Amino acid sequence: MAGLKVEAPVRYRGVDVGRVESIRIEPGVAGRINIRIGVQEDTPITKSTYAQLGYQGVTGLAYVALNDEGASKELPRPKAASRRASTCVRRFSIRASTWSPP
Repeated sequence: MAGLKVEAPVRYRGVDVGRVESIRIEPGVAGRINIRIGVQEDTPITKSTYAQLGYQGVTGLAYVALNDEGASKELPRPKAASRRASTCVRRFSIRASTWSPP
């Protein structure tokens, strides 16, 4: 999760759709990070949507890149929804495992 920070952009196929809300170590699971994101309500997230860490050009700032190969049309259940400044935001948790070189 090198370089990823709270408030980093979340992009669905390159389009800004939200922000990273929190980054925490998952208690009791070694090497697991829990990243909570908020995305616009109309973002077409399905159960086959997956997240990757992306980096912006020369600055190297990290963002969450959401992609979907279309394997599922089933919608996941968001963790919560709230209204902020007339925009509905859906929240999801992403679990990321850290990688250790051999």
